[in-house]
Amino acid sequence: MSWKLKDALETIDELVVEMNNFRFQQHAEAPSVVHPQTHSRVDESDIVGRQDDKEQVVKILLDHNNSNNNNVMVLPIVGMGGIGKTTLAQLVHNDRRVNHHFELVLWVCVSDKLVVEEIIRSIIEVATMKKCDLTQMEAMQKELSEVLGNKRYLLVLDDVWNEDSQKWDDLRSLLCPDDDGSAHAGPGSATVVTSRSNQVASIMSTVPRHQISLLNVDQSWELFCRIAFGREVEQQEEFISMAKSIVHKCKGLPLAIKTISTLLRSKNHSQWFTIADSDVWKSDILATGIVPALQLSYDHLSSEAKLCFTFCAIFPKDSPMDKDLLIQLWMANDFIISEIKGQEIFNVLVWRCFLQDVEIRKNLPSAFEDRFIQQPTTCKMHDLMHDLADYVSGNDCSILQEPSYH
Repeated sequence: MSWKLKDALETIDELVVEMNNFRFQQHAEAPSVVHPQTHSRVDESDIVGRQDDKEQVVKILLDHNNSNNNNVMVLPIVGMGGIGKTTLAQLVHNDRRVNHHFELVLWVCVSDKLVVEEIIRSIIEVATMKKCDLTQMEAMQKELSEVLGNKRYLLVLDDVWNEDSQKWDDLRSLLCPDDDGSAHAGPGSATVVTSRSNQVASIMSTVPRHQISLLNVDQSWELFCRIAFGREVEQQEEFISMAKSIVHKCKGLPLAIKTISTLLRSKNHSQWFTIADSDVWKSDILATGIVPALQLSYDHLSSEAKLCFTFCAIFPKDSPMDKDLLIQLWMANDFIISEIKGQEIFNVLVWRCFLQDVEIRKNLPSAFEDRFIQQPTTCKMHDLMHDLADYVSGNDCSILQEPSYH
């Protein structure tokens, strides 16, 4: 061990000499700041540029409702990743008029795999607020029939990727009226589907799709200012021109604007010029997705935070991640040295939009003692953030998925 230690010290001495020769400057890493945790519920006052879209979708739903049509309308909301499809669906889902007209308003996240059994089970659980332990499709079909009970429902299927028309036909046969008239769905029922795929929209839609648009210049600037400047925008006139050039490079994509503005808020204004001139912007953001813009924020993470974020690529898309387990895994892989450091990095990733949908479950009374116990905190990653984590991991992370035979 003494010889190994001696060799290590000699290696360090050589590195110090090289550092001095290249005149590298030493910079102490800025301490991590603990920021307030976010939550998953959408706040309409925080949303920019989607009011017209919401009104259009709500009008389509209510007009169908008033037509006494026995067919279940399927309305796709289509757009590229990060443009705000889920946000629009949330606004519609929470609209007072929608909740007044529909007897059941349900939300199911579909993601990569469209497994009919899982979707039916999710609908039952959301409608009854109870866990569904049924495994037989026939039993689930009967339970679904009782849950829907000819009620007029609105079902949101969020983030649909599967382009298998047969699977959608199987699902539709359970949700839509039967040929013999014993309908599961009440007149005016509707399904809203969010997807990046126009093929999905073609397969599932019964009415023309709603193509969600990019934010215009004014909307983009308003969203950027809310995050990057806060209430100090009037005092930052010397940075307005440069800031607008950064916003222009985001091409109207809400997630890109939100991520970059969050990054800039944590930087000194003198550093904004460096970010504005970054080579990352040379990529066509609309042709390649928003990974280049997001990578700029990734580049400004600490080395520890980069490792911790990249590690999240091992989790399937849209799967909830338990915060405590995540921190323990970071420690087990020697990315961090303590739970306190893990908590700081977790908060930084949340604050900078790398992690989202943070949910702290309500405390439940312990079965063994009178005081309350803390329940898990979970989070998720946006699909594009997951793509970024997978992209920056390179060959360090390989994901094997078991084929689905459903």
